Amino acid sequence: MRLCEIRSGAKSPFWKTALFCVMFLLLGAAAGISSKLADVHSEILGNITSAMGVWVFICVTICAFSKSPFRAAAYVFLFCAAMIAGYYLTAEMGELYYSRSFVKGWSVFTLFTPIFALVTWFARGRGKLPWVLRIGIAVVTVCGMFAFHGYVVIEVLFAVGAVKVTLVKEKEKSNCRTIVRKKK
Repeated sequence: MRLCEIRSGAKSPFWKTALFCVMFLLLGAAAGISSKLADVHSEILGNITSAMGVWVFICVTICAFSKSPFRAAAYVFLFCAAMIAGYYLTAEMGELYYSRSFVKGWSVFTLFTPIFALVTWFARGRGKLPWVLRIGIAVVTVCGMFAFHGYVVIEVLFAVGAVKVTLVKEKEKSNCRTIVRKKK
C-alpha cells in the first residue's frame, strides 16, 4: 500500500505556506509566553498548560488540517520551537523558575516533532494503518500524564479530542498516480 492511498496531500502557493509558517511561529511564541505566565499566576491554568495532552492535541490538530505531511512537519516544528523559546525566554527575562534539564529535554523533543507530525498527518487517512496511528496518539497522550504528572481527566479528555480530530472525514480523493503500461 502506498502512502498516497492512505491520505494524499494538496498543493498550495508558496506565499500561503510561508504565511502559515510565520503564523505558527507567532502562535507558538504566544502559547509559550502564556503558558509560563499561567504557571506563575494561576495554579489551575498552570496545571492545564503543564499537561502534555494539551500540546499533543494542539499539534495533532495542526497536523490534521495541514495540506501535506511536509507542511504539517514544518508547522508543528515551528510552533513547538517558538513555544519553547517563548516559555523559557519569559522565564529568563522575568527571573522566574525553570529547570535547565527541562530546557534540554523539550529541545530534544522538539527536534523529533517533524517525524511525529509526518506520522500523525496520515492518522487522518483511510484504511487500517490510520486506526493504529490514532490509537498510538491516544496512548502517547495518556502516558504523558505519568511522565509529566498531569491530571488524569485533562489528559484523557485531550487524548479523546486528539483522536476525534483525526476522525474528521477527508473530502479529497486519492491523488495516487498509477503507471499504465502499454502492451507491445
